[in-house]
Amino acid sequence: MINKRILLFGFVATLSLIKTYAQNLPLFTQYREYNSFINPGSISQDYFLYEYNLTAAVSNRTQWIGVENGPKNLYAKLEYVHNFDGSFNLFGGIHLIKDDTDPSSFTGFYGRLGTMFSKDPYYGGFALGLAFGRQQFSFDTNKVTFLDQNDPINSNAISNQSNSDVGLGLFYFKRFRKGKFKDDDIYMGFSMPQILNLDLNYLENQEIGVSRLAHYYVNIGAHKYIAESSFFEPSIWLKFTDQDPLHLDFLLRYYHNNLVWLGLGVSNSSSLNIEIGYIHGANKANSKALKIGYGFSTGISAHSISYGTSHEINVSYSIDTNSKRKFY
Repeated sequence: MINKRILLFGFVATLSLIKTYAQNLPLFTQYREYNSFINPGSISQDYFLYEYNLTAAVSNRTQWIGVENGPKNLYAKLEYVHNFDGSFNLFGGIHLIKDDTDPSSFTGFYGRLGTMFSKDPYYGGFALGLAFGRQQFSFDTNKVTFLDQNDPINSNAISNQSNSDVGLGLFYFKRFRKGKFKDDDIYMGFSMPQILNLDLNYLENQEIGVSRLAHYYVNIGAHKYIAESSFFEPSIWLKFTDQDPLHLDFLLRYYHNNLVWLGLGVSNSSSLNIEIGYIHGANKANSKALKIGYGFSTGISAHSISYGTSHEINVSYSIDTNSKRKFY
């Protein structure tokens, strides 16, 4: 069987004018856990659900199980919300992401800073945030088997290029104080997580590189309580660029007694997403909470299933630094 990378780079070497289009930024199964990366203006879900204003998290996603050298993603974050007891509240954080799509890879380090205009952010408000960081793109020809070993493309072992980038996000959140929907909430956001376009050639004078476009994201969702600590969360994540078709993810989560959650989602790319998670300590008495989530994704069509399944693990630890709640 011919290695897919041999075939791919054989075509690249001989037909340099052929272009392919793909998502530049990583996809996520448990996308609600990555809201601050997807939208720099969003407020942490751990804050507007449980009032935990400091959260640290790490996650790992392995895609296309069964396919040699399938994509792998590593993500880590630290985010903080500061309440000034006034008309605006600052929030910020740092993010580290590594996207390995062997033989190419992408590593980014970002900071974000934003403000939420609200006298009581627990009941909602409008937020604006900016992200800024540095990215490095790498291409390793040592991991490619060429049809022609004398091909000029096979002249450099590793090529690294880096650039700066900025992102912008808008976010709105509202919790209902009374009436039929008391304590329920809605949220929505629009973001451009990478604004600067760029063209990178990994190898000098060769048509191997990345032509990156600005991405546009829209998030819409709600929390509908059926008991004091049990609720449903339907959400939609829309993604598009100037040259790619609209991509849509729909997810329905159910949280039971602030202890466990289950999620089921589908996308218009013919994938099925399943989530399960456990929360320890998320209640009014505790000022700390540990959350562990697992996500599974697979294709549901003859075309998509050939790439195999994906697995994602996410662990986060949250603290309410402003509260007098009991620390367990």
